[in-house]
Amino acid sequence: MPEERERTTTPEAAARAAGPAGAGKRRPARLRGPALWAAGVAASYGLLLTLRSDTFFFLAVPGVLGLVCLVGIRVVDGLTQPVGGAAAVFGPAPGEGAGGHRALLRLYRRVLLRRYAVLAVLTALFLAVPAVLDPRFLFPFFGVGVVCLVTGAGVLLDQARRLRRCARVLAVYDVAFRRPVQQLEKRPYGRRFLRIGGTGSDLPKMSAHTLTGRGGWPEGIADGVWFAGDDPFGGVLVVPGNGELMCMQPLDWDALAGERAQADAERRARAERAGLHTSTM
Repeated sequence: MPEERERTTTPEAAARAAGPAGAGKRRPARLRGPALWAAGVAASYGLLLTLRSDTFFFLAVPGVLGLVCLVGIRVVDGLTQPVGGAAAVFGPAPGEGAGGHRALLRLYRRVLLRRYAVLAVLTALFLAVPAVLDPRFLFPFFGVGVVCLVTGAGVLLDQARRLRRCARVLAVYDVAFRRPVQQLEKRPYGRRFLRIGGTGSDLPKMSAHTLTGRGGWPEGIADGVWFAGDDPFGGVLVVPGNGELMCMQPLDWDALAGERAQADAERRARAERAGLHTSTM
């Protein structure tokens, strides 16, 4: 009998039995990634300093490449984190929480502005360190500042463009719940292929892009989404429960040209006011 109980123990029960000891084992795993990143930056920084050497200056090349890649990856990772608190603003029902899609847009704007303010301060510090202190050994900080500025500005412009597009659509269309969502394909930089509102292959395949550009499917998207827009033209998705915003348009824009041409004047005018009359993805 003891052996039988051992075999039927669930993973949840095992985790509870592990208690604090199990949490302690998981903590090093979470710290492994940042520790490896910090070690890579330190090694790249050290190699970059060989630029001052007459013999080993060639080692500065992998140092430059390593520092650029590691810093760029960290900047992108920080700027594409999910927006915390979105679930409380736009819950399972539209308008549930603190004010619906308007409050959700304000939250996204506030979070993005805060992130880029932090990035601007860090960039300024990195650029100023070599000038204020000893440039002989701190000159790599200038390169780090340039990488932060260029990489961060690229992510900022992309996110600001998508947020502006979402706001324009949500100002014109009301939201309606659509289920289920067929998750078809996952592409880099937050791009996803899906179908909404059914399970048949006759539904148009849509291309949706998360506002932050984060990888992975938003949690709970398979159960349905809030949709604002017009299918042949595209629109905006809001994932219930976590408030993830996604811009969406037909994947094959030309294939639905007939449906858009058959739409009445009012539908076409609404799509134009929302910025959905042309392909932008």
